[in-house]
Amino acid sequence: MIQGRELSPDRIIVGLADEGIPVAAIARAIKKPSDDVRLILQEALDTGQIIKMPAAEWPHKADGRTPTTERARAYDIDEKAKRLAIAFELHQQPARLLATLMLRGFATSEMLLTTIAPESQSDNLIRVYMVTIRRALAKFAIEIKTHYGVGISISEANRQKINQLIESMEGIEA
Repeated sequence: MIQGRELSPDRIIVGLADEGIPVAAIARAIKKPSDDVRLILQEALDTGQIIKMPAAEWPHKADGRTPTTERARAYDIDEKAKRLAIAFELHQQPARLLATLMLRGFATSEMLLTTIAPESQSDNLIRVYMVTIRRALAKFAIEIKTHYGVGISISEANRQKINQLIESMEGIEA
């Protein structure tokens, strides 16, 4: 349970898939047949809760695979949020939302909501904060895109631009 919210098995399955966990690994973890998990994920794919179907199984460890993205940790988000709050004159929660996007590049509304207000179930909070963030970034011609029904993203070029702005300010490192 996440601070008053009980997660349904389907929601857990979708969340694990969104993190890149393969279908068979999810099935083993929740003790459901892979076909049942695949059906739940297909419905999530059709409704835009996930962008793509995860792999069927983990790749072999012998192939030398390394993760393509580093998982954002709460400490990383907090440190980044402090710098973003100062640089763009943002309050704590909008800065945490922007920090999450900066570290991930893309996030669903649910991921963002969990980062800033785990007790809330309203996407309106994300919308309100996004208005504040977009207004602050517009001064620097930086855009954040909303992918309706999927999530919110910031391009690599805009992430780099923000990091350069932060680095150029005295006493603040990105």
